Order: sequence, then structure tokens, then C-alpha cells
Amino acid sequence: MHTWLCSALDDRVACAAPIIGVQGFKWAIENNMFHARVQSIPKVFEAAMVDMKKCALDGEVVEAVWKRIMPGLLDSYDACHSLPLIAPRPLLIINGELDARCPIDAVHIALTATRSAYKKRPGDLQFYVEMGAGHEVTEGMKQSVRHWMDRHLLGV
Repeated sequence: MHTWLCSALDDRVACAAPIIGVQGFKWAIENNMFHARVQSIPKVFEAAMVDMKKCALDGEVVEAVWKRIMPGLLDSYDACHSLPLIAPRPLLIINGELDARCPIDAVHIALTATRSAYKKRPGDLQFYVEMGAGHEVTEGMKQSVRHWMDRHLLGV
């Protein structure tokens, strides 16, 4: 996630390859697919539920937390809006097919929004999906990044 956001905000980054980090935070709320991400920082959401006098976690709680801890995460910083800012620099997005924290459907939406920014250099935008993988960094993912970086930074 840091790779994508840093690359979108700082044009000194020459080439980016976020691994299992690209996600649609707003999409996750709208599609009730936020539970796995929430489990990565459960105490924050538990405290928000108490503050909001909610007895169950729902999209309203998740939205309130994201707006509080990172204003803009659900709009201008969300993947479908910020990934295109990386263009025309080379971008490789890597995801596990079964990643519940970064659901593949949301990644596809962000990728669709980003493709138009790469019209002149479509080969500089790639998407690698590790079949059968969840929210994990596999050897295949690492190898893809190494090849991507070698090609775009070293010309190998």
C-alpha cells in the first residue's frame, strides 16, 4: 500500500511494484468486503464501535475509522483515483487471486481506471495475479518484481 501511495505522490519514484497492497477502500465498504482488512487492526474498529454505540461492525463504522485515521482514503487516495497518478512511470500491480484483504474485484476496478493513463505506453502497466494465493507474498511474486525492476531500471 505504501508503494502505491508514495509513488502516486512523489514523482521521484521511477518504477513501482506494489505487492498485495492495492485495494479499493470505498469499494470494500460498498460491497461489504472490509472484514479481512479490519482484522489487521481490530482494536481500532472495536473502539470505534464503542464510541459510535454500535453492537456490530458495519460499513458505517469502517467508513468513520478510515475518514478519521486517513482523510481522503475513501476518495482521492483510493486506488481508482490515485493509481493513475503514477503514469507514465512503469507500474506492476501484484495480487493474490484469493486475497481477502485486497479483493481482486476492487483491484480490477482500480486497474481499469488506471489503463487510460497508460494509453501511450500500455506495456508500462502490468497486472500479475498469483493463482491460488491469498494475502501473502509468494516466491513467484518476488520473482516478478525482480524481473520488472531489472527491465525498467537496469534495461536488462
